Amino acid sequence: MTKTVTPHLRKLSTIEDEATGDFYVRFSIRTEDGCKREIELPRADLTEPTTLAKKLFGLGAVLPPKGQRAAYLSKLADAPCSRNLKRVGRSGWQDNFLTFVWQTKVLGIDEGRLIGPRVSTDESERGRVRISGTYESWKDSVGVLSKFSSYAMLAVASAFAAPLLLVSAEDSFAICLAARTRSGKTAIAQMGASVVGLGQKSNLMTWHNTEAGLEEQLPRFNDCLSVIDDFETMKGSDVHKYERIRNVSYGVGAGAEKQRHSSFATRTRLWRTIVITSMEKPIYVLAAKTKQTRQPGETVRLIDIPVLSKDRDHIFDLAEDGGSQISREWKTKAFNSIINACRDNHGATFQRYVTTLCKDATLTKQQTDKYRGRFVLKVSLSEDGDMANDLARKFGLIYAGGAIAIQQKLVPWTRSELFRAVAKCYRAARDLLPDEGVETRKGLQLLQAELEKLKSKKAISSFDTEIGYRIKKNGTIRYVMKTKDFNSIFDSPHQRALVEATLANSKRLTMTNPKNAHGRRAAKRQPLWPDGKRRRSIAILSADKV
Repeated sequence: MTKTVTPHLRKLSTIEDEATGDFYVRFSIRTEDGCKREIELPRADLTEPTTLAKKLFGLGAVLPPKGQRAAYLSKLADAPCSRNLKRVGRSGWQDNFLTFVWQTKVLGIDEGRLIGPRVSTDESERGRVRISGTYESWKDSVGVLSKFSSYAMLAVASAFAAPLLLVSAEDSFAICLAARTRSGKTAIAQMGASVVGLGQKSNLMTWHNTEAGLEEQLPRFNDCLSVIDDFETMKGSDVHKYERIRNVSYGVGAGAEKQRHSSFATRTRLWRTIVITSMEKPIYVLAAKTKQTRQPGETVRLIDIPVLSKDRDHIFDLAEDGGSQISREWKTKAFNSIINACRDNHGATFQRYVTTLCKDATLTKQQTDKYRGRFVLKVSLSEDGDMANDLARKFGLIYAGGAIAIQQKLVPWTRSELFRAVAKCYRAARDLLPDEGVETRKGLQLLQAELEKLKSKKAISSFDTEIGYRIKKNGTIRYVMKTKDFNSIFDSPHQRALVEATLANSKRLTMTNPKNAHGRRAAKRQPLWPDGKRRRSIAILSADKV
């Protein structure tokens, strides 16, 4: 005997969709198997009983008999809703930092009126955050493993820094970790991704997607870390790849996608995020390969960080510095531990972190400014230019995120460990900038290396064959070098001019006296040499190093 299923149709709430401006109604229905489920329909579908009946029937709802259906559905359509909800158009901060929408989850102080953006019903969709384990288990597994690598600590701290972008009025930016295949750069990215709820490589967004596809996903990571798998998955020639990378850098920095269909509200096309991705070679190398030069603005929006060095072919710099012998077996075991730890522990730490931030927005801003300021003060140099200063502020924000996580006891680090890791990554990135401070430091290093090769005056028998000499008197070393040899040291005339200006400002160049009160001093170009001859040369004074 077939059991009759009694219809159950009840309005639960009205939902305003911020992304489209449309309204929806959420219903509770009963299906043929007798189970209850919730569905949503456009509010416009409630105007006609016939249309409403078709929609409900198509979603599996049990309906009243035909003779009673129209009246029943008309009454249902006119019934008031007990709740009015708003579906936000993007994740991130709401209500002046009191509430944080983390995809489908609403964290912090919420009165039950906000719901997260729409998500796909595909459980395997890339970029969909989940929770596994607890914040304690994450700390004892992924957190401990992150201490093996400065770059892993940077990635994890970046996940804590992303919610601070709005607090600190910082623009979005991206980091590209450059290292060869199988060196561990994906493991670094996975550790950062595990904080925000992406536990496996298969969960990460990929550059194999189109720009439009990525831009549609980024608002879901508003005020969160966005981890996108290796640039090497991008299709096309090197020229095509570099052009796309350049477009991505400006797009991420602007925090906005290209203009699309007008049904998307303006604010849903905006985002604030820190992106972490990776590539086999630094982006500046790819640019040079395509006979192009990275533009200054591009370099601080998509930041190159070389992970490996001449004497290290792996990511585990801190483990090696701590005395571990990094063999192939050691690396294999470490990589497996990272993969398993991230798979089993993700998301819970970010949930706890943001929930705590929501309790006191003023305190969050104070802590962010304090820690960021400390970092910038320690790493900045007097000769740094605007780009280096901008980069220092960005890495200072990453340090602040990690420091606040330390304060919340979410990571097993000390602030000094965090500082050393972030500062190391900052300096590696800074040295790739087309910044006058960076150029000056490089030029001074080149000059110092050549000055140290100069012979003492006493060791020279013929000055005609020497490029220069040095003499020490009263604790001061005076270096003299022929002009053509001095000029050949530097990478460019601009670099040489920067070095000369630095030496002149610090009174380390032998200068001419002005001919009159309005004259300008300049470096002496024909000083007298010990053999009594004047040669076109430049004299540099130094108590130690230039």
